[in-house]
Amino acid sequence: ALPISRAAEEEKWKESKHCLEKLHYQQDLETQLEEKERKRQEAYEVFLQEKLLVDAIVRKIYEEDQLERQLKLEKMSATKRYIEEFKEQKAAWRRRERERMEDENREIIEFARMQQQRSEE
Repeated sequence: ALPISRAAEEEKWKESKHCLEKLHYQQDLETQLEEKERKRQEAYEVFLQEKLLVDAIVRKIYEEDQLERQLKLEKMSATKRYIEEFKEQKAAWRRRERERMEDENREIIEFARMQQQRSEE
């Protein structure tokens, strides 16, 4: 009867050892899964930080481009205004010059007419 009891005890011990191993294995798996999830979460947080950084850089570049474009447009607009003002001044100068010439021509004609009248008298 003793050997059967010993065999049964040994069987029980093996079974409990097997259960313990199974439990340890399950705990290891859970630990690995938790670690994997923690690393995934960390990687995601790093990704988000990098994305924020990249977004900020992209926004800065876009703002600089916008500013550059704005300055270029303002410069073009100023140049266009300058050209328009120059054309207007040139046209006004031509008008004044033409009027001066016409006045001068009238004076010459008037002078010539008066000279002729004098010579006729």
